[in-house]
Amino acid sequence: MTSVSRPLTLGGRFHDAARAMLRARADLEVTVAGVRLRATSIPLVKRTAEGLQQVVRVDLEAASAGRVLLTLRTDKQVLVERSVKAAAGRNVEYLLVSEVDKTTPCTFDITVGESRGSAALELRPQRHWRIFLIHQSHLDIGYTDPQDLILHHHAAFLDAVLDLAERSDALPDDARFRWNVEATWPLDYWLRTRPAADRRRFLDLAKAGRIEVAALSFNMHSEIYSIDELARQLAVAQRLRDEHEISIDTAMQTDVPGTTVGLLNLLTEAGVRYLSVAHNYAGRSVPHLLDGQRLTRPFRWRAASGKSLLTWYTDTPHGVAYMEGNLVGFGEAYQAAIELFPAYLAALAEQPYPYLGAEAFGWSGTPPGTSLARPPYPHDILHFRVNGELADNAPPSLVLSEIVRKWNSEWEYPHIRLATNREFFEVAERDLGDRVETFEGDWTDWWADGVGSAARELGFNRSAQVLTPVAQAIHTLSDALGGEESEWQHGVEAAYEAMGLFDEHTWGAANPWTDGLEQYDSGALQWQRKSDFARQARDLAVLTHEHATMRLGRLLAAPDRALGALAQLAVFNPSGWGRTDIVEVFLPATRVAQDQRFELIDEASGGVQAYELTEQAHAVHRPRGRWLRFVAQDVPPLGYRRYLLRNAPSALVDESAAATTLESSHYRAEVDVERGTLSSLVDLAARRELLQVDSPFAFNQYVYDQYGSASNFNHLSGRIPWGGMWLLGRRSVAEQGVVVERSRTSLADRVRIRLRGEGSDWIETTYELLRQVRRVDIRNRVHKLPLREKESVYFAFPLRADKPNVACEITGGVDTTGSPRVPGSARHMRAIRHWITFDDGEGQVAWATAEAPLIEIGDLHLPYSPFPRTFESGPADQATVFSWAMNNIWDTNFPGRQGGETVFRYAVGSAAVGSDARRLGMQVAAGFSRPLVGMLCPPKPDHTNSLLPTGSFCEVTGSGVDIVTLAPAGDRGLTLYLTSLASEPVEFELRFPGLRVRDGAARGRLWPGEYRAVVVDIEDQVSP
Repeated sequence: MTSVSRPLTLGGRFHDAARAMLRARADLEVTVAGVRLRATSIPLVKRTAEGLQQVVRVDLEAASAGRVLLTLRTDKQVLVERSVKAAAGRNVEYLLVSEVDKTTPCTFDITVGESRGSAALELRPQRHWRIFLIHQSHLDIGYTDPQDLILHHHAAFLDAVLDLAERSDALPDDARFRWNVEATWPLDYWLRTRPAADRRRFLDLAKAGRIEVAALSFNMHSEIYSIDELARQLAVAQRLRDEHEISIDTAMQTDVPGTTVGLLNLLTEAGVRYLSVAHNYAGRSVPHLLDGQRLTRPFRWRAASGKSLLTWYTDTPHGVAYMEGNLVGFGEAYQAAIELFPAYLAALAEQPYPYLGAEAFGWSGTPPGTSLARPPYPHDILHFRVNGELADNAPPSLVLSEIVRKWNSEWEYPHIRLATNREFFEVAERDLGDRVETFEGDWTDWWADGVGSAARELGFNRSAQVLTPVAQAIHTLSDALGGEESEWQHGVEAAYEAMGLFDEHTWGAANPWTDGLEQYDSGALQWQRKSDFARQARDLAVLTHEHATMRLGRLLAAPDRALGALAQLAVFNPSGWGRTDIVEVFLPATRVAQDQRFELIDEASGGVQAYELTEQAHAVHRPRGRWLRFVAQDVPPLGYRRYLLRNAPSALVDESAAATTLESSHYRAEVDVERGTLSSLVDLAARRELLQVDSPFAFNQYVYDQYGSASNFNHLSGRIPWGGMWLLGRRSVAEQGVVVERSRTSLADRVRIRLRGEGSDWIETTYELLRQVRRVDIRNRVHKLPLREKESVYFAFPLRADKPNVACEITGGVDTTGSPRVPGSARHMRAIRHWITFDDGEGQVAWATAEAPLIEIGDLHLPYSPFPRTFESGPADQATVFSWAMNNIWDTNFPGRQGGETVFRYAVGSAAVGSDARRLGMQVAAGFSRPLVGMLCPPKPDHTNSLLPTGSFCEVTGSGVDIVTLAPAGDRGLTLYLTSLASEPVEFELRFPGLRVRDGAARGRLWPGEYRAVVVDIEDQVSP
């Protein structure tokens, strides 16, 4: 997504500046009689009758037309002499000299009439460059036009690809049109809508190496995908492999400057060998100011399994990284390319970055005191991306073929080939060998902050990420148990597709504040469509989940007469480990009368359970009934527990409660009502204070920042050279809290507080301590004002831990204090999945988030490069978590304002010294990341079979291993998707006490972060 406030043109000041840097390159400069001469040795090599000759480029600026004599000589001989008829203005001459194999001191003479000047020039050996020109169109699903037009246009681009390939068949092989399909989403549509003859032509070209299909559906904010959602982005590629025998070895990720380690794991396990990355640094990305200068290219990105991707990234620190070929004239004409490209190669071979000096798009140089010590690019092969135009969503072009044809006919080197990614990587693999360095770990995204611009929609999508795999697992079990046939797969597939389209990297128009019908200014229309993806994903997930619970509830029911109950409930645990947690079930008035009193009985143990009843909200427009809420204890892994409602006097009793103290059997919390925060949280068993009470921020404090940059100016935040504290306009916190609800029951102790805070109409915070669950639940409702002024909303969580080991759950793994990261990764903030743990010598504490993935740990940074700290943090703040709930920092692509009601849920828990910190994180987050599923079982005839009151369908051993979801595998199979959050390889075993599985168990080994499909054969089940 590279744009200015008008359609992008080569006359834009950023691109003119970058080109001016190349034109300004010179080894000498001398002026004689009104003629200024600039000369430089450039990497152009020509084959002549005398052999290979290299080039000295001469730029002449003449005040008037006339003859100029140019002489290049050593102290022993004249290498070349040429008389030039210079026109008034700029003239360019290419002087050919025999190749040198070492640096050769020379003298350059310029003679104008009777005047003569001289200057020293070093003639340097030049590399024999091999250039692999990668023609593509960068897919922004939106940004340049509304999303429906983007799909139509990219399908038309694929039509054009067939025509251009045919038109270039007669050209030399290097110049023949080749195309790299960056993402499979438009290709999937194209293959479903085009005639069979066109599909055959496309597949034939792919098999012949003229078209390469990359492996992924979209360009992604991969860190906000769930692991199962991310894995599905390889589905189209796998189908093409299976159905058409197309080789897919390469993945491409463009624009987003970062990629989660989970994608590395998935790609290597899917047989992808190569990764082509083009990072756009226009969004305040400054990897070169951290350790990004250490990252070589290409490099091997190695997963914990030992498998790796040979990875190329475009490192030019400006916003046209994936259009680097366009910036130097490819896509225009041969004359533009010959003027600019050799200078680019010379700069690449001689300095840390090819564009230094004046500002280029996304590049503001370096702040005072910062050095660029990165070695120049060392190799003679180069992967070079180019679009048909200097624009996103650009059509393919045959101009490239014409440029390559002419170039190769004129010059021996650089030798240019229109190529596929695979061609480059195979050569790099063969020729560079052990010169390729290896790096490991997460490649943390600099653009993740943008997802905080749409907190409500992001929360909707994260809810869908939770519900959809659970719904799929329940449906799959229902099928395995002999449930009625159902077409449930369509709902699951549609939910995952909508999820992926929301998490895809294009969140809106180039100018998101506008309201036109199309092009860059269709901001309102594009955001409506983008937000619809999140709402659609959530709605489909809720409906599919509801359908799944109805199917399984029927199968888990016992015969009514045998139970003698008013109704029966079942609680399903979707996790691979046993659970005790809160669950909620709706009791329709048609099944359990509104005034009916009852006891809740655990059928397996016979114990009476504490519960709460809540009347249906908005009751005149919704089903009549009540919500039953209770703690289900010891629900087996991937299993169930059944409960009965029996006629009896209600045991629900409200107890007296102090206004500012909450207590359970595990924790005691002191509430600061005025600020809506906790002033103390004590682990009663450990007698340990869990909060950093001396922090400048209070626990769960609403923090509101406003900044000094203007809104509605395209890419403004990325153009501010070096942000300082002058940009922090003001900071305020919520206050004037009042208690609006206080309750203490046999189930829970809770308080709800209403507050006022800048940037919001109101804030409402609820703290709940469940009596039987080792966790503190926090719910913040924010009614945000839709402001365009630049702002952020944070919630601060200062936890107490001394020099802790920190572990964060991320997509496809766990990032820890000592984990490696790819050099140049963002450090000031990151997106997590759900939990963070802090482990010190006194114990462990875990913090979890449901809707808001963006966090900062220890420091609160100004969100403008170079991201300075905004308060004086110290060692005591190392366990402070700042949840970056909302922001509107971006000036393109992401929404410029957000308003209305949004909910942010958090949880905190603790464990003793020596406990498994990762298991603690999973447990604390599970209340909203893997909630127990309650279902009302329908009446069941007496003559039918029933399952036991409690049971497990599948158990998994292995620390840190969990079951993500289940899916059918053919007619008689079951696929279990496992993931490992362990720090070391784990041996696991799957046992199936509640299912008839051939061979009885499945065993294997999981690498850290691995996502594995395990297929088992099932036998006929005894239908309940």
